[in-house]
Amino acid sequence: MTRRLGTVVAAAVLTALAVAAPAQAESTVTVLKGLTPKSFNIANAINDAGTAVGRSGTQGHVRAVKWNPDGAITDLGGPADLEYLEATAINNAGVIVGIGERTLGDPARVIRYDLDGTYRILGQMTGYSHVYSMGVDDEGLVYGEAWESSNGKRRALRWDLNGVPAALTVPAGYTQTSLGGASGNGFAVGNAFNLVAQSDNRAVRWNPDGTITLLPLPSGTKRSIARSVNRHGAVTGFVEPVTGHSRAVRWNPDGTITDLGASVQVQSDGSAINDSGVVLGTVQDADIGFRPVRWSATGEMTELPVVDGGWEYQPSGINSDGVMVGHDGSWPDEWAYRWTP
Repeated sequence: MTRRLGTVVAAAVLTALAVAAPAQAESTVTVLKGLTPKSFNIANAINDAGTAVGRSGTQGHVRAVKWNPDGAITDLGGPADLEYLEATAINNAGVIVGIGERTLGDPARVIRYDLDGTYRILGQMTGYSHVYSMGVDDEGLVYGEAWESSNGKRRALRWDLNGVPAALTVPAGYTQTSLGGASGNGFAVGNAFNLVAQSDNRAVRWNPDGTITLLPLPSGTKRSIARSVNRHGAVTGFVEPVTGHSRAVRWNPDGTITDLGASVQVQSDGSAINDSGVVLGTVQDADIGFRPVRWSATGEMTELPVVDGGWEYQPSGINSDGVMVGHDGSWPDEWAYRWTP
């Protein structure tokens, strides 16, 4: 899995809150165990019950898994002909979605694991070679994107309960969309861009009523990326001005922007947001690459504890109780973590 992180931003271009200097969070960090002692693991999402989902395995055999709140791990199963399986999202009822590939890099299929223990392979999107899942709402509708390897086309999608995909609206002035995440009540976020000039990425939000919102782009910035949305329509991600370093932000439901990365001298990124507006993300660190942090609802940043030897942290999910999950490293040297406040 690759980090889609920006590289630039300027100061004084956002409607910002004053952000305190980073403090150590009062949290504990737990390493989530894999299916075997030699497994490499990542955690992609967590629901309000504390169940986390992701993947566990070795280079030749990767399984979609879930971790219970007590840390016990379960292989979710899936089609026998797929060697690479990964769970990408879970809703509060426990419905899980993921992807499967015959071998790593083959065209991906989207899989929904239902509460009765069965699974369904969801439909492909005509004209696209790959599909990916990024979210599942309370109704069991699945959100993700399609990608065509021959020409780079991308479209944000939603699958209905029968597994049939439909493209989400492309905003005027753009030709392509990608998806970052979805909320339990039907908000989805992602990005709009033009294929010829992908530097013009613009963060967008698809609303439950069918409308689409172009999220504000502060003066002096050239692009923005949206990664996660909560039930109130608050969004997190980052903005990238013409000069400087990328800055984590929160787009608030009232249309204002909170500059979460104001006190960070290098890159920062917001990766997940809960219903209280608490944001999980990263700041760049010279020693370990990217360090996990949490921003409170009022914008105060605190560092999360890390494990000796960890590097390139990629936090990915936060629930309503503030319990967070993520991983570090890059394939295949990956380790899954849970942070508990």
